[in-house]
Amino acid sequence: MKNVQTYHLLDPETGTYELVERPNKYPVHKLSVSPSETKVVYMKDLNGNPLSYNDCIIAYAEFDLKGLVIKNEVAVSPEDKSYTDSYPMWSPDEKYIIYTSDRGGKAQQYLFSLETGETHMVSDPNEIDMYPNFENVPK
Repeated sequence: MKNVQTYHLLDPETGTYELVERPNKYPVHKLSVSPSETKVVYMKDLNGNPLSYNDCIIAYAEFDLKGLVIKNEVAVSPEDKSYTDSYPMWSPDEKYIIYTSDRGGKAQQYLFSLETGETHMVSDPNEIDMYPNFENVPK
């Protein structure tokens, strides 16, 4: 039998896990739920190998918490195995997704705007900046 990856949400009141429906068969890593709990962002693993991240893209989707459904996925980063995009997270206002990418040769922070669909590097290009956060991000 082939391994099948499923996703579950822990109900803190009952201590039980509930199955979450997702938009496709691809495994995900580093899933982050938005502050309003209406969206998720994650690394979508295109080859299903949890030991390699260079085949992952950053994607976000709507999240129906009551119905336990993730739907309407949108790709944030392009598929390019020459670098790795990782560690996505939401801005407090949910207008941006910040993530790490080594597309320039070393880990840098990139900011994706949900409104415009544009991505910009926001970290110091002379430094290695592995873990995303919204401190010191240009306004």
